[in-house]
Amino acid sequence: MRAANGRARAWLEIMRISNLPTVVSTAIAGGAIGATVAARDTTVVDPAMWSLAAPPLAYIGGMILNDAFDARIDAVERPARPIPSGRIAPGHAYAAGFACLGLALACAAATGSIDAFLLAVLLVAIVVTYDAIHARARAVVLLLGASRALACLLPMVAFARDADEGTHWASLARGAAPVLPAILALWTVGLSIAARGEVIAVPAAGLWPCVRCRHAMHDSADTCPECGADNSSTARIRWANRGRSWHMWIITVVPLLLAVVVHQLVVPAAIAVSGATGSTVSMTASRQLAIFGIGLAIAVLATWARHRMAEDQRLTPFAVGVWIACLPLLDAMTLAAFGAWRLAGLCIGCTALTLIAQRRIAGS
Repeated sequence: MRAANGRARAWLEIMRISNLPTVVSTAIAGGAIGATVAARDTTVVDPAMWSLAAPPLAYIGGMILNDAFDARIDAVERPARPIPSGRIAPGHAYAAGFACLGLALACAAATGSIDAFLLAVLLVAIVVTYDAIHARARAVVLLLGASRALACLLPMVAFARDADEGTHWASLARGAAPVLPAILALWTVGLSIAARGEVIAVPAAGLWPCVRCRHAMHDSADTCPECGADNSSTARIRWANRGRSWHMWIITVVPLLLAVVVHQLVVPAAIAVSGATGSTVSMTASRQLAIFGIGLAIAVLATWARHRMAEDQRLTPFAVGVWIACLPLLDAMTLAAFGAWRLAGLCIGCTALTLIAQRRIAGS
């Protein structure tokens, strides 16, 4: 029984299952926006609902393959990961990862939307490309941003379609629907850049990341064997405190700027799409309050996480996990602009669920 529980936990770890609610939130937000813009009836069973399963499956497959491709690196830097520790065989990981990606394509095909299926193909291609080359190129963080945007666009396009006219691309553009995928991509790229400096050090293993190249080195060494950089205690303290103040300012201000973008671009378009006539002023005020309230919550969470990371660089994975958990709040902010209050609340719940799950299964 204990062995079975250990194998189950290994699979949950390799899937980074704690972050899955953020992808579910993104898919729901995209589908809801697409349905609203296209005035689609969501009270009946609809093939477009298959699109909601495609991004989570692509995420799970991508996470599994990420560990499969990184098995040799993890054997040195993260020996406790499921594959290096022997809890999951590499062949099983490859099989499960590609199976999940295949299921994601099947779900996209089941929607009956050619555009949604093509987006799914692009998403899968980006996921595999990232997993294969991410350790060799810094620019691949752009692929992560693109994959998060596609996780939103895929269900959005599937729901913004009918059998007669196809995808309502013009309606999506007028409804400012592309704003959310762009915001999600921007946030994902930002946290991914921070995550590339994620602390490799495991105190029990006596390792520490080089302040310049991030190569794993012995904690007692003063010079990196890879790049020759100074890694004395003074250099590490200087590196840990680098740019602390302006980093804090950026993390605090960016969510509020995103709230301004959503308010200025999405709210007017959403009200126009809904055809509101009477209580437009009160409607705008309530949406404005919700948007900036959520933006403030993101700013507080993100700044707190950055503060913890600045105090101790070994808490970088924790900070990255918190920033990942903020993604559903961005979904909620945009859904609030459309007046989809229940779904916005669901997305906020996804943030809470992610933070709780990350206490059991590491999200980064």
